[in-house]
Amino acid sequence: LRVDHTYQRDGNTAKAKKIAKQWDWVACGAIAVSMRDSDKFYVIDGQHRVLASLEIEEITTLPCIVFELGSVSKEANGFLTGQTVRTALTAVDKHRAMLAIDDPVAIKTQELIDATGRNIGKTNGDINCLYAIHRAVKYYPEAIERLWPLIDEICQGNRITQRIVGGMVHLETSLIDESLLDGRNKKKLLECGYSEIVDAMAKASAYHADGGTRIWASGILKMINHKRTNLAVMKNPVQG
Repeated sequence: LRVDHTYQRDGNTAKAKKIAKQWDWVACGAIAVSMRDSDKFYVIDGQHRVLASLEIEEITTLPCIVFELGSVSKEANGFLTGQTVRTALTAVDKHRAMLAIDDPVAIKTQELIDATGRNIGKTNGDINCLYAIHRAVKYYPEAIERLWPLIDEICQGNRITQRIVGGMVHLETSLIDESLLDGRNKKKLLECGYSEIVDAMAKASAYHADGGTRIWASGILKMINHKRTNLAVMKNPVQG
């Protein structure tokens, strides 16, 4: 199997290794191939699956659908159409599939969602941050477990968003010698409420012309420390 880089993108080694590590014949499916000159086969769709198979010694053949297209332009058109028409999995689609295979991160995420009585969606009262919860459950399980009831309380009547979850979990895991659940911090968060917390994160993003959990956490921290003399401190603070 060959790859024509006049229209194919360069192979991503990291992506190929990830597919190889999680190799699944059903997920592999069939490679779309164009036959040229009766004996040369060029990959139209499935380059990374081919590269992944090369990482696995036991794999010597792959299922292919072979087309006789007669020109490189038709191959390129097939590649382009396949890549632009194909729809990526949404976070909800991925979450449902993970639940179906009993993925522990998805199961714990669903348990947290169910505990709030909320739905996954984009209207007020919904949860709209599956990626952020998945990430927190995977990398900071104790922090999200501790914070989740407080996050739910702060967000009553409002969506639980990626910024809220990401910013609060980052801050919780970065605070030095204290927690957001400590009396003074929890009280301040509840007094300020959802709107002020969202505004604090937005101001931090605007000031630093950047986003991400560390920036959002810095905005929440600044809000918490307002008018305090004994300041809460986080590891690796954002400068400025």
